Amino acid sequence: MLLFCAMACHSVFAQFVLLSYPIEKSVMQRNAANTASVTIAGQVVSSSLLATAGYRFRTLSAAGVPGVAGPTTTLPLTANGMFFGTTTMSKGWYLCEIIYNGIVYASSRFGIGDVFIIAGQSNAQGMPNPTWALPTTANYPEWIVGSSDNKTCTKNLPNISGKFFSFSNASDAVKHGSLSPTGNTIWCYGVLGKLISEANGGMPVAFFNAASAGSTVTQWYQGAQGIAAPNGYVGGAQFCDVGKYQGPFLGQPYTPLKSALNYYGSIFGVRGILWHQGEADSDLALGAAYKVASSADYANKLIAVINKSRADFANPNLTWFISNASVSNGQAPNATVRAGQTSVVNAGSGVIGADSDYDGAGTTQFGWRADSVHFAESKKSALTWLGNKWFNQIGANGVRIEHGFVPSLTYSKNGDLRSLTAQAGYAEYRWGNDINGAIAGATTNVFTTDQFYTGIRCFIKDANGNWHASQRVNLGQYSAQREHAIIDGDDQAEQGDFEWRVYPNPYYAEFATEFAVEQDNSNVRLEILDSEGIVIKTLVDNPHAKGIWKYPVTNTGIYNNGMHYMRLKINESFMVKRILKDK
Repeated sequence: MLLFCAMACHSVFAQFVLLSYPIEKSVMQRNAANTASVTIAGQVVSSSLLATAGYRFRTLSAAGVPGVAGPTTTLPLTANGMFFGTTTMSKGWYLCEIIYNGIVYASSRFGIGDVFIIAGQSNAQGMPNPTWALPTTANYPEWIVGSSDNKTCTKNLPNISGKFFSFSNASDAVKHGSLSPTGNTIWCYGVLGKLISEANGGMPVAFFNAASAGSTVTQWYQGAQGIAAPNGYVGGAQFCDVGKYQGPFLGQPYTPLKSALNYYGSIFGVRGILWHQGEADSDLALGAAYKVASSADYANKLIAVINKSRADFANPNLTWFISNASVSNGQAPNATVRAGQTSVVNAGSGVIGADSDYDGAGTTQFGWRADSVHFAESKKSALTWLGNKWFNQIGANGVRIEHGFVPSLTYSKNGDLRSLTAQAGYAEYRWGNDINGAIAGATTNVFTTDQFYTGIRCFIKDANGNWHASQRVNLGQYSAQREHAIIDGDDQAEQGDFEWRVYPNPYYAEFATEFAVEQDNSNVRLEILDSEGIVIKTLVDNPHAKGIWKYPVTNTGIYNNGMHYMRLKINESFMVKRILKDK
């Protein structure tokens, strides 16, 4: 049972922890030694700071069951409660726990494994249809992940946190929803991720999808050059500039791939680009002006796109896996398109990807397509077959490109002014909650204010065009950080209790909890923890609207008598309350 009241609320909690890194359910690209650098960064927001916090790791099973806790490493706190540390870890799936005042205040599950970015057209992007059959992923390891942040037909950069989900336990709506930045559904990538994971001893795998339906290789070439890319399927209008999307969108359909590389590739690293395209170039119903004229034309345009992506990402070793794909509307495979795709591989610009035109016996798979073009699991398990085709070609190929740096911040105070400072010498700076909605005028490596800001980051673009994001920081929450904004004594306790209440406490058989959410579509997780910080039960883990939420907690027989904890996570903020069960 859930009660909801639409009420305005003031965000004042007596004490909480912001945990920005590691990012929940994210995967960082392993290097050649099967390791990656891990950043642990966030902030303790409290009216009375201790000197230090700490972090520790637990390994997680494929089902998310935590192992034994490792040793705790000290995290010194700055004057405003920020913490920042790094360590090197081997491939695997982990739980990072932040210890403050002897309590596991915050936690984040993350992995070190492989990261792939998808490009091409609709059989790469997936079909945006909630009834379209997908492979079942119910028993898959929880470390096959993606992000649901939709950036279709926009120049906005993606969001790095709060949108990651596991393919195994996501709802059907999420599985049939967005796969950031422009993908639709988890498509065949759960199957592919599971196969890659199993071949590497149980390893996390993440997918980002930058494909665009109906796109020709000519349009990808035009987008990469920043010139008009007319779309023959919508009367020659600029690609994306139709219907609810109003541009101009020069750069599409290439822009999402560039954004994915400069943002996701920089922050998480990448093993390779999975290119699946060619159906539109083979479509007899599409005018010749929109398609390639020869196999050499196809190869030259795709090689130009590949070279542009490597230049935009500032890494000539970026691997492209090139599929052979050309079946469209029941027509036989297109020899011209297939020859162009093969020429790209033969020229050394890519490696061989999935051949989705034929099965292993050289038979064209018309019967595996729901509408004569697109694969569907209801048609001879076609998406499972496609995932296997990709896996058989990827093998050990692909240069493992590690993630970039995470900016560290310093804090200073001068009278009523508070300052955050990032590393100097970079091409661009943006301060704010969202990279696409930066604070006006906050464009240098130093941000100074006498105002109160919550959850701001510094977004840094380096000379190569790649983005880096600092931890989130609350600036001016308590008197140690800002003059004339003090909430103390009984007033602080009263407002804190109003924001999050657990009652009765102590309890005997059942209790209730009530808390405030300030922003629509906030990610909320509510958990019961034992004295060691292990999650006994997750009560809530989904997006919430703005307002006051109340959850009755019954069936408490699973909790031992005595002290345990309730932990509330709203986006990246964690709060903990001690609760006592009477005998």
